[in-house]
This record gives sequence, structure tokens and C-alpha cells, in this order.
Amino acid sequence: MSMDETRVTWTSAHCRIFRRLFGICGAAGSVVAEPACAVVLVGLAGEFAWHAELLYELLPVRQGVDREALVRVEVHGADAALAWLDGSVGRGDGVQVCLVLGRVLLPRLDRSVAAALAATDRRLDGPRARALTLVGRGLADAGGSLEAVELRLAASGADFAVASGGCEEVERLLDAAPAGDGLAGGVARGG
Repeated sequence: MSMDETRVTWTSAHCRIFRRLFGICGAAGSVVAEPACAVVLVGLAGEFAWHAELLYELLPVRQGVDREALVRVEVHGADAALAWLDGSVGRGDGVQVCLVLGRVLLPRLDRSVAAALAATDRRLDGPRARALTLVGRGLADAGGSLEAVELRLAASGADFAVASGGCEEVERLLDAAPAGDGLAGGVARGG
């Protein structure tokens, strides 16, 4: 696979992940019982939609390239983890959604974006470097917001036992994916 193909694959996979997170966080914000979780999740939904759009704009625009088709390609580990997280939303478990996002998914996404940014020459691909910088900053802010929610939930006596088990399950799903696919093993495909 060429460097360009690797970048397109990485970008489309991450665009897909952020689109899915937009939907999941938006839905979770409307159904979770914990007000602190709901407010943060609705805010994150908007942030993730923006990240998806930034990445979508990096996909090639040329005859014969269907950008939407690129984003529809399955990302095995990430899709399984996000389907599991969507199930938590269906159960109205805001604590679990916030913990899985803050402890598992955002750290993996942050490492993946940082690696992609490190592999990007700002002089040769300024738009990509800028988009990845903005996404990385957004992920850092999102992590801080989720950490603050976790502290508030702990202070209110929330039970983290089930949510911690959810974190382990999502880690397992991500790590079971084929190497180089999505966020498997904490490292995203391509760069």
C-alpha cells in the first residue's frame, strides 16, 4: 500500500469513527439520567461531528473517488467497540458511556492522531497538519471534560464496577481486531 493509500485509509477510518461517536454521544446525551454526563456528551457530539468533517475534507476529491464509500468501509475493532458503546446508550448507562469514552476510546484516538500528525510534514501537507492539530486539541479538551465528569460522578457515589467492566470489554474488542485495523492494539492503521 502506498503512502497516499495508507493516509486515505487512516483518514476514512477515523472519519467513520468520529461520525459514529457523534451519533452515539448525541443519543446518549438525550437519554442518560446523570445531568453531568448528558451535558458533556451533547457537547462532545458536536465536537466529534466537527472532527469528522475536518477529516472528510482531507479525503481525495477527484474523478472516480467516492469519498462516502471510503467512509463506509468497516473498521472491525472500532465498529465492534462502538456498537457495544451504542448498547450502553440503549440501556441509558451514562456512567459507562463516559468511562469507556474517557478511559479507552479517547486515549486510543489521541495516540492515533498524534502518530498521524508526527508522520505529517507540515511543509508538504499543511492542511492535514492543521486538521490533525485541531482534532488533537479537541481530543485533549474532551478528555479533560470526561475526567471532570468522572470526578463528579465519583463524588456523588456512582458505582464504577459495571462501567469498569465495560472498559475492559471495549479494550478486548479493540485488541481482537486484525492488526492495523482501526484502533486495534492502541495503534490506528496508517498515518
